[in-house]
Amino acid sequence: MPPLRTFHERKLYAGSLDRADAAWATAALRGGVQPHLVLREVAFRGARGSASPEARVTHGTRVLARALATVKPARPVEKTVSLAAQALAVVIKAPIAVVKALLIIRSIARELSQERGR
Repeated sequence: MPPLRTFHERKLYAGSLDRADAAWATAALRGGVQPHLVLREVAFRGARGSASPEARVTHGTRVLARALATVKPARPVEKTVSLAAQALAVVIKAPIAVVKALLIIRSIARELSQERGR
């Protein structure tokens, strides 16, 4: 799997590092990388890598949830992402990030389930 920064350097994603993070996360999951490792990589080296710990975990959670829904649409996204987000938030000692991440997971899971229902 190529490093995340190589996706940031591509002309295709020059306008949006968030899109680069999402593309990398999707490719990494398809390549067999574990979800918690994808979340950690996006949180620390992604588009929000220099932000506060809470913002990094929130961004990583959002990217991972969308990538998982793309790669494994039949699997329950909420549980997988919430476990990865909790583990990362404990490591960086950001308890507020856990609450924010779980709220984001619920909203994304709800949004994805509504899209599937259409």
